[in-house]
Amino acid sequence: MPIRTKIAAATVAGLATLVAAYAGAERLHAANGTMLPNGWTITPTGQITPLGTLPLRVIEDATGHWLAVSNAGYGPQSVTIVDEHTGAIAAIAPLAKTFYGLAFAPNGKTLYASTAADGGIRRFAFDATSGSLRDLGAWQIGTGTQWIAGLAVSSDARVIYAASNATNELVALDAASGTKRWATKVGDQPYAIALSPKDEFAYVSDWAGESVDVVNAASGENVARIKVGPHPNALLASPDGASLYVACANDNTVYAIDTKTNSVRAHFDVALIPNSPEGSTPDGLALSTDGKTLFVADAGNDAVVALDLASGLVIGAIPLGWYTTDVLVAHDGSQLIALDGHGIAGHANPRYPHPDAWPTSKQGANPDRYYVAELATGDLERLAVPDQKSLAAGLSAARNNVAGVVARMMTDCYSVHCVAPDQIPISPAPTHVIYVIKENRTYDEVLGDDPRGNGRADLAIFGAKITPNIHSLADTFVLLDNFDVDAEVSADGHNWSTAAYSTDYVDKLWPSTYSNRRQDYDYEGSAASRPSAGYIWDAAIAKGLSVRDYGEFTDFSTRAGDAEKPVVASLVGRIDPHYRGFDLHVTDQSRMDEWIREFNQFVKTGDLPAFEIVRLPNDHTAATRAGARTPYAMVADNDLALGRMIDALSHSRYWKDTVVFVLEDDAQAGPDHVSDHRTEALIIGASIKRGFVDDTHYTTSSMLATIEAILGLKAMSQYDSGATRLRSDFASVADPTPWTALKPNVDLTAVNPPKANGAKASLLLDLSGADRADAATFNRILMQWAKSHKPSTETPGRP
Repeated sequence: MPIRTKIAAATVAGLATLVAAYAGAERLHAANGTMLPNGWTITPTGQITPLGTLPLRVIEDATGHWLAVSNAGYGPQSVTIVDEHTGAIAAIAPLAKTFYGLAFAPNGKTLYASTAADGGIRRFAFDATSGSLRDLGAWQIGTGTQWIAGLAVSSDARVIYAASNATNELVALDAASGTKRWATKVGDQPYAIALSPKDEFAYVSDWAGESVDVVNAASGENVARIKVGPHPNALLASPDGASLYVACANDNTVYAIDTKTNSVRAHFDVALIPNSPEGSTPDGLALSTDGKTLFVADAGNDAVVALDLASGLVIGAIPLGWYTTDVLVAHDGSQLIALDGHGIAGHANPRYPHPDAWPTSKQGANPDRYYVAELATGDLERLAVPDQKSLAAGLSAARNNVAGVVARMMTDCYSVHCVAPDQIPISPAPTHVIYVIKENRTYDEVLGDDPRGNGRADLAIFGAKITPNIHSLADTFVLLDNFDVDAEVSADGHNWSTAAYSTDYVDKLWPSTYSNRRQDYDYEGSAASRPSAGYIWDAAIAKGLSVRDYGEFTDFSTRAGDAEKPVVASLVGRIDPHYRGFDLHVTDQSRMDEWIREFNQFVKTGDLPAFEIVRLPNDHTAATRAGARTPYAMVADNDLALGRMIDALSHSRYWKDTVVFVLEDDAQAGPDHVSDHRTEALIIGASIKRGFVDDTHYTTSSMLATIEAILGLKAMSQYDSGATRLRSDFASVADPTPWTALKPNVDLTAVNPPKANGAKASLLLDLSGADRADAATFNRILMQWAKSHKPSTETPGRP
């Protein structure tokens, strides 16, 4: 289909500032075939209206002239009204907090929006002539423990139904007074609501479970719970009321429920490629006007697929923007409207928030606008409902956008270990893997001063002086200067780093947590956030391999000195309980002391686990909190710990058959002139090339796919299955020469003084876990400190 990227202009005076903010900074609009940081390509179709961060839900008013969109991301949250015919923005109503819930009254004169953690429903008077909104205030359902998700309004406009996600309730309110009629318990973390045509029943998707609840809409009695696929989200009732369609994010399916019997009639595979592992993430539903085609928003595939309900097969697709979150067909059947959550291109962020990179004229500007979560603004996309020929062409285009997945599908990599053409090109192949996950740094921050790569030395605040071992390892082995993480922050980063996937639960909620709109941080190992295929250690365990975990997905809330505990059952008995997880009071040297203690024992007994995963978190730093170690000290501590690991390994019997992979879980903590997802990453071992510069585009999933190739594991998601593996970095002949760690150039014990720049603000930061603190504030403190400090100020007598 033709690519049309006409950007609709707002026509209402006074909205220019908000629209400009929503459009983001240094946004690069996609041309045909723009590659995203994850290595996939997007070819957006239709006319595009830029919106805010994470547009999540789109609905149409009764006249068929206006669209309402909830913007529920990291940036300013709002309800936006868009002219369905021109794409122009007519109104933006700011909301402190909002989420998925959005509903028009049947007469179109009132618009309701969820207020998420504020525990209520915001009401707006809607003018269908101008598209304007007038705030009527909010009705509170509860406070403290509430999280209002989906909304629905009865056909007689007398009752409003709300999904209270945090309390696992469906609540009915009187539409005239806002008083509660009833509340009933439903399944785990309810998300969406659909009403039967005659308002007899309310259907609720249990987002963190595998079920849909059927509730008597008059009495509130929960009459049935129907088992469906994992992570059910969007619901759609057919116009005749005979069927309810359920999008299940974690297994690429849509379930069709027979509403007469409250049983599953069928379930459909809606991935771009049949029988794919998870990763398509269906999360939006719409029916064609003739009822024969179901359009499904596949967030993970950046497309809407067309499902023929008669055959149960995907017959077409519409390539759209990054992370498609919703879809609808206009009442008159003329248009298909969809949302993308992350936009139509990636971003560079060289000005975030490095003071030296800011021109003098920009000093008064807000550097937060260059934060990765602020840059990821989404869009509304409009196009004519495509015919069968266009849908078929679109399916081909969408599959080409994920060409790596298609290629590996042809070799059956989803069900068995993929041998050719991605076998490790060295014999004998290595048999042990050590996988190191660090925290939050960008490529330019650390390796930007390496003249061999595509870096900017002026952004390398943790350059060779602070990280001599990382630089030596990149120089001795491979410099990867085009490595993008799949994640944006630690919440999704530790999922991508261990599962090559982040669920829709994580992706849709972490922006609210990171913008201080949600208190929970349940993104590392909780049942709600867990991918269906599990994690990389689960794949290794299923293969019968030995696994040892050091600090990843362990309980870091216990007191210092207490034994660590795993947060997922599969790691029970497989962690080192004396290795501390994320705790900035603990040095990475003490962590490495413990790792080396166990490693030496494994060397003695000859039973080094086939797969080890090691968390080295201190390059996160504690900003400039008084009494905490300085940023230079913490990053240098992290650097030396990694150096000591490789030193110990390379002087052992296991050097010849072990490969060490090192990455950051995300790249949110600083500037990079190429991509806000680019990080420093390393591949190390006797079987790895020496002195090699590899500018191939790799991702987190590439690293996991390479680990899987070594250990003979199945792919966990579409992303590692389709990723480019680090095959070029393996030598044809192993080099057993050991590597020796370098001493630090800075004092690892240096602490921030009470009057350090940003000390007061740092004291207010929550440093109890990765990314608990406000990221923009944290990084601004860190970069302002770096401007006034040079590594030589902490040199312990050694140049």
